[in-house]
Amino acid sequence: LGGFSQDANAVISSKPCSAGVGEGCEDLAEGNEFIKRLQEKSALNREANLRESTMAYQMKNYPDFFAAVGKVMVKRQSDGGFSLLTEAELEPLRKAGKIRTESAKAFGGKVND
Repeated sequence: LGGFSQDANAVISSKPCSAGVGEGCEDLAEGNEFIKRLQEKSALNREANLRESTMAYQMKNYPDFFAAVGKVMVKRQSDGGFSLLTEAELEPLRKAGKIRTESAKAFGGKVND
């Protein structure tokens, strides 16, 4: 095989480890306690990080789409979901001080996304 042994052409693969969860996490840590602690921390924060990532994506990508059909995407404080309002519906809320501008955040709110 052109001077290469079959071992050199072998595919390197490992079991999955994503956000500190998966069969491959132990192997990837290679016994390093610091890496194991980071994996544990990632696993504990996994759901919150996923929600934050999804929220940042929606806040960055959907407003322009809805603006094209005359709607404004407004984040609800009650449950973190979104409502679609027309400018006419939005104006009284702005005047009453019930609407504020919010930027998409990432990394636990440390970075504007």
